[in-house]
Amino acid sequence: MDRIKGITEARRAALALATKRAAEAEQAAKVKESLLKERTKQATDLQNRVELTRQSNRLMKDLLQALQKLDEAKKKLDAATEKSKIFEIKQQELHDQADSFESKFQESKKKYNQLVLELDNLSIN
Repeated sequence: MDRIKGITEARRAALALATKRAAEAEQAAKVKESLLKERTKQATDLQNRVELTRQSNRLMKDLLQALQKLDEAKKKLDAATEKSKIFEIKQQELHDQADSFESKFQESKKKYNQLVLELDNLSIN
């Protein structure tokens, strides 16, 4: 009986030790599980950051291209504006010249009419 008691005690001790180890393992698993969750969350956050960085880089590249196109368009607009100013100056010069010709024409017409009147007066007299 002592032998059975010894075996029973040994089994109880082994069972108690196994239960204690299982409880410790469960506790360690809980700690490791929380660490795993934290690390998984960190990994997900890092993946999100990497994706956001990639998107940011793509957007920066697109923005730089848009700025280059905008700069080219601005240069073209400046050139067109300069040409427009030159044409406006030429147009004003032509208007001034046309006004001068109109004035000269009116003056010549007036002199012509006076001359015709004088000739009429001379032919009447």
